[in-house]
Amino acid sequence: ILVGSVRAHDGDQSDFNNRIFFSITDGGFGSFILFSEATSEGYRGNITVDPAVALDYESDRKTYDLTIEASDLGQKKAKTTVKVIVVDVNDTPPQFPSNMILNVKENSTLTMPLGKIEGKDVDTTHLLKYELDSTECQCNGIRGPCPEEWFLVEPNGDVITNTPHDIDYEKCDKVFLNAKVVDALTEKRSNSTE
Repeated sequence: ILVGSVRAHDGDQSDFNNRIFFSITDGGFGSFILFSEATSEGYRGNITVDPAVALDYESDRKTYDLTIEASDLGQKKAKTTVKVIVVDVNDTPPQFPSNMILNVKENSTLTMPLGKIEGKDVDTTHLLKYELDSTECQCNGIRGPCPEEWFLVEPNGDVITNTPHDIDYEKCDKVFLNAKVVDALTEKRSNSTE
């Protein structure tokens, strides 16, 4: 990945004496490579991320102050500093709360949310959406499929009652909701957590 370029020009008249080579002398921490190339205006040093390295915004290092040195064959040198700022991309799946417990009275017809699932995402920009993945019920001490879908999960994480069905403790005393949160803005890797 090209990060940027530096340019230098040597006033020596011969091609041999005005060749410029670039190097990173400090601040790169092994994360960058610098390639020198001749241009019509002089020489350019292209700074790239080392292919063996993955810069990570979530790590402790978010900026690099690279000391770039330009030298000619006569060992004449000039230095400059280039600041590289690592920006966040949406590449981390959201975190999901586990073992959330909601108590609901049977025969409830509440239209307001019974509770809210709240995931977290370390990425600077994210858009979390929630989905009900599966439901199981504990009926007469046996865990299995639910006779009716008593609950729904809204895209904003609200857990609500599915009003066409009556919640009946005598039918089933526990309902296990498996939901997932999806980050709609994730650019790579996994975008959901169950």
